[in-house]
Amino acid sequence: MAIVAHPDDADFGAAATVAAWTAAGTVAHLVCCTSGDAGSDDPRTDPLELARLREREQRAAAAIAGWSEVTFLHRPDGALINDLALREALVRAIRALPAGSSLLVGDNCADAIVRTNGLILRLVVPLRNGS
Repeated sequence: MAIVAHPDDADFGAAATVAAWTAAGTVAHLVCCTSGDAGSDDPRTDPLELARLREREQRAAAAIAGWSEVTFLHRPDGALINDLALREALVRAIRALPAGSSLLVGDNCADAIVRTNGLILRLVVPLRNGS
């Protein structure tokens, strides 16, 4: 399972690894905390339409890399915060899967939202087993 902040975060650096793992039989799940609704420089862009587009693009990319499932938590892009609601959603996503490996993508990135995602994951991943 990889948990990322933005729909394309897993594609930068981890996609080839995931493709190799899934080709060898690994079942891979991707969780995107946001839907990429703030990913445009055009102020006329409808954020909901952009989110739908980014989700379609991510599902297409995920199919190529071999992800078994893609889940979007629909948190607002650009405003990902370490709150109870997000931590609960992440814990639910993690606990829904059999025990296995977790892959943190970009937790040391220059992007503040990606860093926030990495910090939140360091809090919630230990909760996988109820600890």
